[in-house]
Amino acid sequence: MAGFNSCLAGEVKPLIRQDLADAAKAGANATPTFFVGTRQPDGTLKALRIIRGAQSYAAFQTALDNALNEAAAASPTRQPK
Repeated sequence: MAGFNSCLAGEVKPLIRQDLADAAKAGANATPTFFVGTRQPDGTLKALRIIRGAQSYAAFQTALDNALNEAAAASPTRQPK
């Protein structure tokens, strides 16, 4: 435990704080958090759905199906596979 506390107090502390800030900015306030979305031309992800916490397979299936349908509607030349 002493080694862990020493590590946290040292150089990794600002990295952990930055990770927490990035997660909060993205809307990830639960563990786990999954983002379902589409990749934009600039390489970023446009989140269409956020799934927070432990969820069932059906919750993921619904989120993925809805995201695929939204992406297909937004870009008629791209069809979901």
